[in-house]
Amino acid sequence: MSVYFSFLFTIINVERKNYMTQKELLYVEDAIGHEKSLSSILEQSIKSIQDEDLKTFLQKECEKHKTMEQKLMSTLKEESK
Repeated sequence: MSVYFSFLFTIINVERKNYMTQKELLYVEDAIGHEKSLSSILEQSIKSIQDEDLKTFLQKECEKHKTMEQKLMSTLKEESK
């Protein structure tokens, strides 16, 4: 587990009675990694595609995954308060 997520987990455990379990935190960490990977793959694909309709579709999908990554990160930040 990365240092950042370990730190968040420690804060959550110490400061709150209702907190995410380590298993839940690992799940969120994995989900964030998946969203980053998908965004990266889509961005690379967009650069190599000639079809404008497909490119537009992939750009929209890429934005959806970036938004989801941000939502997951904000969930972790809210949990650490």
